Amino acid sequence: MNAVYSIKDLQQAQAFGGANTDKHVPRQADREDPEKTQAYTVGNAFHLDRLHKDIEEPLGIEESLRGTVKATQLDFNAYRMASNYNAADDVVCRIDNAQTIFVCAEDMVEAFDLPRDEKAAVDCSRWLEVVGGVMSLAQMENLLEDGKPIDLSRYRCLGSLRPPKYGRAAILATKSFEELDVPLQHGEGLLDVKGCGVPRGRVPIADFNHNNGVLFLHEAIREFTNYSILLKLSRQSSCPFDVLPHFGIVDLKMSLKMADLPPLPLCTMVRAAHFRDPENCERPEVGSPMLARKLEIERYLQQNGLTSTTDGYKIWNDDGVLRLQHHRKVFKVSEEDVRRFARNFGLGIPSETNGINVQLCDMARWGEFSQTLVDFQHYRRADSYLHETSVALSRDGWNYWGDSITNLLTPHPNINDIRRLLGEVSNVETFYDEMQYSWLKNWNGLLEMTWCLEIFSLRLTYDYMFGMRRGQELYQAIQSYATECFAVLTCRK
Repeated sequence: MNAVYSIKDLQQAQAFGGANTDKHVPRQADREDPEKTQAYTVGNAFHLDRLHKDIEEPLGIEESLRGTVKATQLDFNAYRMASNYNAADDVVCRIDNAQTIFVCAEDMVEAFDLPRDEKAAVDCSRWLEVVGGVMSLAQMENLLEDGKPIDLSRYRCLGSLRPPKYGRAAILATKSFEELDVPLQHGEGLLDVKGCGVPRGRVPIADFNHNNGVLFLHEAIREFTNYSILLKLSRQSSCPFDVLPHFGIVDLKMSLKMADLPPLPLCTMVRAAHFRDPENCERPEVGSPMLARKLEIERYLQQNGLTSTTDGYKIWNDDGVLRLQHHRKVFKVSEEDVRRFARNFGLGIPSETNGINVQLCDMARWGEFSQTLVDFQHYRRADSYLHETSVALSRDGWNYWGDSITNLLTPHPNINDIRRLLGEVSNVETFYDEMQYSWLKNWNGLLEMTWCLEIFSLRLTYDYMFGMRRGQELYQAIQSYATECFAVLTCRK
């Protein structure tokens, strides 16, 4: 049975000290002072040897190979040097009873260039649960167990890296974990762990806009299913993108209780370490190669019945009162503020937009022609987005990307089958068995999940929680669903 936690509200966080300080990470000048270092330790097991290294240390790779070696095969310092952005130091707590749900072992062996002989065989399931079984110190400080702060002395802490705007993911090094013996050929074996809590200096907020710091199992299943679909699509000869390798999902043996939801299991999703846009710009500059690349990818997705777009801004007249909405949030602002916003963003009144949300990364080194997709939770069927696309940043203000994307939204020949697998439904009860529906019917937060893929993910989550499917059976169910979706998306009747 998982331990059940809740997130402190802001008043509780302030009363308990919160996580919005840097008190747990020593400054450079304090590193050699034993008394000051001891003040930052947790349970006398805080290893600082890998948390801080001088940037002048050897990279571990030849200069001529920079930009060609995969991020997975670097060490922390080489990653910093190759990334062109400041990856901040952070601290994570090791969750000793974490357990791998499923693992893609062959993908791990390939990403880390490991020997394939039997003598050098690696237990990838163990590898995944050790590196992926972590939660940030900042997150743990702001969780309550039975209404009380967690006793942090129970946990061993290790160093990690946080690239800019990493809200709930961190870079971990395999070699930081003494219990692992992985025959790495290069570097420290860097992995990207999603769902491991907010970074140092942040306080988790109990909502679903990536501010809570965690990854629920049903969210991870949905994202891994989309990843599996897009992985199959990327192997088409005409496809303009590839996808970042995802290695598996780890059960943290923790459940989180939030408003309108029952306690739901938390997990992490372990991916290959990679590089992002140094500015993490979702809206590239008008006329830039990166904007052209994102448009090319979105066009290809829509031609195959999918889209990356998410709900953008909506301005409408509500019984004589102008309203402004972004995603599902309606802002409490005056009519004058709504009109000013519309002018600044070049939006009409009324208007409704969708934003292209193609997130790109690179396994070796970020560049303007990087084309590796990452972050797949939001991908849906294309015919559900019929509004004008959202805006792109230019030097002199905001401009529309244009309606070229909208014009591509011609009906897919298999649109009815796509809707059956990836569409939205009006009566969710018919998609669950009796036991599943009796579990979720009293929770509005679950009943509001009306997309087929959301329902599929909740069904698998229920089966896993109550012992009806083991981890590898979850993986097989995901792959079967992804295979069916891929066949429908790419078949032209």
